[in-house]
Amino acid sequence: MTAVPAFDYELAESLDAALLAMSQGALPMHGGTELLPAMGLGLFAPERVVSLRAIDDLRRCVRDGDDLILGAGLTHHEVATSDLVVAGAPLLAEVTSGIGNIRVRCTGTIGGNLAFAEPRSDLATVLLALHARVRLRSAEGSRELSMVEFMLGAYENDLREGELIVEVVVPYGAMQRGAYRKIVFSERPVVGVALTRSVDRGWRLVVGAVGLEWVTHDVTDPSEIDPAAIAESIESTHDLGGSEAYKQHLTSVVIGRCRRAVVTDQEQAR
Repeated sequence: MTAVPAFDYELAESLDAALLAMSQGALPMHGGTELLPAMGLGLFAPERVVSLRAIDDLRRCVRDGDDLILGAGLTHHEVATSDLVVAGAPLLAEVTSGIGNIRVRCTGTIGGNLAFAEPRSDLATVLLALHARVRLRSAEGSRELSMVEFMLGAYENDLREGELIVEVVVPYGAMQRGAYRKIVFSERPVVGVALTRSVDRGWRLVVGAVGLEWVTHDVTDPSEIDPAAIAESIESTHDLGGSEAYKQHLTSVVIGRCRRAVVTDQEQAR
């Protein structure tokens, strides 16, 4: 990684000001835990960056009926320690408490994480499993997409030019049962698996980090999950995390751990 190239820095004091700057070509930044290293690698070279740090509208954490509304500017640590999140989406609180290291958790934001679309994202995997949605804004208008619609693959999402993630919407209390398991050799997982139960939608299994896209399976009962078959069906990548065969084995193991965790939870709840 080389030094981050020089750029003009602007602190936006409102969401409208940030969107205006973005419509003029500025690149948005909050914590910078994803963007600045990418700039150091030469992946981005913006002439102008607009900071979102001072925008209170991006730091909301409220319950709205059956939904939990999380501002995209909330840090992972703020999500993990929020009483509302712990009560209404405990699996999300658990997962965000284990993202990266304490520096990353206290600086990186949930919006920045999803915007970067890192395929080894713990957050994206669990939000996919929780049937979460993202709300997007630009100078032209707003949109709301499910996580399945938004996350297209490795470093690819449906974020349009000039558009900003402003909120993440998670069903409140609808998925109290669930598990997330991962294998980590450094700060990012080699495989991450989330399994959740929705009262009206059944069970959802999401596998992340293994390949270039997230894999989702909806089932009516955990007994339908075949760890080995699912692992074999995933097109994994051969990288520093291991060979394709090794990742396939790890995936099968972690899916099995998730399944056992929710089955044990079911038995204890009876």
